[in-house]
Amino acid sequence: MGLTILNMVGEGAGKHKIPQQNTEEAEQTREQATNKEQDGSSNTPTCQKDQSNMESSPQIPGEVVNRTITSPVRSGQRIVVPNGDLTITASVGSGAEVIASGNIHVYGTLRGRAIAGSNGDENAMIFCKKLDADLISIAGIYLVSEDIARQKHSTPVQVTLHGESLIITES
Repeated sequence: MGLTILNMVGEGAGKHKIPQQNTEEAEQTREQATNKEQDGSSNTPTCQKDQSNMESSPQIPGEVVNRTITSPVRSGQRIVVPNGDLTITASVGSGAEVIASGNIHVYGTLRGRAIAGSNGDENAMIFCKKLDADLISIAGIYLVSEDIARQKHSTPVQVTLHGESLIITES
């Protein structure tokens, strides 16, 4: 769900732990699942991978998972990559939002909002073929379309963070 895990402080701290299976139980569970798949006797319905380009599925904290989107990101869609880079081989429409803890690459026109370094990574970058964004942000420092230099609009650019300011350079 993308919620922050907080450590408890004070009375009762450390009493709540996530239960873990021991390795023997985990192995038995895997074997049973494998046997059911081979027999075709599984009662669990098979799920199709969601191709709607909406928010990503929950991931293990710390696991880096980069994501590639090959279709246009339309207005109202929100793509979130909590632990990795996001690459879009099409355009991002006005009203769409793309968020990644790492870099964002757009091999088309970037409109809408692009938020790189969402976890505070100041080394994150935004790359795009054509910049027409409503908002660009890296590690919480942002520029809105009125603040983006007019000569940088509609050109291939890379956006980096230096100190407290975003630097837009033609690539």
